[in-house]
Amino acid sequence: MKAAPRVLAIDIGGTNVKILAAGQAERRKFPSALGSYKGGTMLFLGLGTGLGSALMVRGHIVPMELGALSFKNKAIEDYLGARGLQKLGKKKWRKAVAFWVKRFTSALLLDNVVIGGGHAKKLKQMLPGCRLGSNANAFLGGFRMWEPAASRSQWSRDDQPKKAKGGRT
Repeated sequence: MKAAPRVLAIDIGGTNVKILAAGQAERRKFPSALGSYKGGTMLFLGLGTGLGSALMVRGHIVPMELGALSFKNKAIEDYLGARGLQKLGKKKWRKAVAFWVKRFTSALLLDNVVIGGGHAKKLKQMLPGCRLGSNANAFLGGFRMWEPAASRSQWSRDDQPKKAKGGRT
């Protein structure tokens, strides 16, 4: 008799990734940015169709919807997402990203900001206090997701993967 296949179902959404292994009763759910965490207070900003965001505070994940906050009768993601890039053009869009990174850093008392998403590569240079996210960290984040929350505060720079080609970490 053949053994049942082992199946891992993954639902990758705009805000969260949800995983359920065959035979398990409980699904796992986490926001993306986890793999880039190096300790302290970190904000992940995903510049894509909209604006994805997650805050890491002492190893704890705080999902956020910063893109939904309003500014001048629009949502912030209307400035930082694909619509903003198209409407403002690259130069003004980069200034808008810098404006909001500075505001978020001040308001949330951030140690660092990781910028990822499909449009992150359109930034000419990385902003002070920021680093570029990498898809390689998505795997590390996936592995970390299965660790108990108490061990997350122990993560340090030593846990990070080596720099990927192109200088992304």
